[in-house]
Amino acid sequence: MIKAIIFDVYGTLISTGNGSVTAAGEILKKINVDMDAKVFYKKWKEFHKKQMNEMKEFITEKEVFENDLKLLYEFYNLKGNYKEDVKIMLESLYKRKAFEETNEALDNLSKKYKIYIGSTTDTEPLMVNIKSNNMKVDKIYTSESLKEYKPKKEFYTKILNDVNLSANEVVFVGDSLLEDVQGPQSVGIYSILIDRKGKYDEDERKIPDAVIRDLRELDKLLADLNNS
Repeated sequence: MIKAIIFDVYGTLISTGNGSVTAAGEILKKINVDMDAKVFYKKWKEFHKKQMNEMKEFITEKEVFENDLKLLYEFYNLKGNYKEDVKIMLESLYKRKAFEETNEALDNLSKKYKIYIGSTTDTEPLMVNIKSNNMKVDKIYTSESLKEYKPKKEFYTKILNDVNLSANEVVFVGDSLLEDVQGPQSVGIYSILIDRKGKYDEDERKIPDAVIRDLRELDKLLADLNNS
């Protein structure tokens, strides 16, 4: 019996939009560099993911972002104060907006299930986003509060232990095959991929336990699961 839903946030409940690319462009403008912001941000994401995967001891995402920009400046041989310049990117994290159907879906689901958030992010910007988008959830878990990053098993097991539920009593919903599907599956959680843009190919779409395109599909999907 499903009793709770753990949601990823960014790309799932809240859109990241173009804010990060815009922030990358503002950083380049500040240091007087004529470079495509999309190319710069793509390389930024590569460094970010590499740091997450190779991390030996936990550091906050703010510190990861600082390291990202330091590495980027070194990679492109750019001159700038990365600790100051990264504030432009960090500030953009506070301005993200919920998807159109998010609050409607959460309100309906909260009548039947506990609603939790499990997000790779620092706590403060997430709390600002939750408040500014009038989102109501039962409890929030971040990589900063858990001292773990997805897709490490401990990220998911710490949430399960805290809410006192077993893996077969929750589902995980998110937009990343690795962090929101394969990570939760590694500890036995039924995992649902939200593929808003249909970006995953047919083989990839066989990996999740279920695939949806819109959060409003969850109500029927979970009812069917509980009745099966």
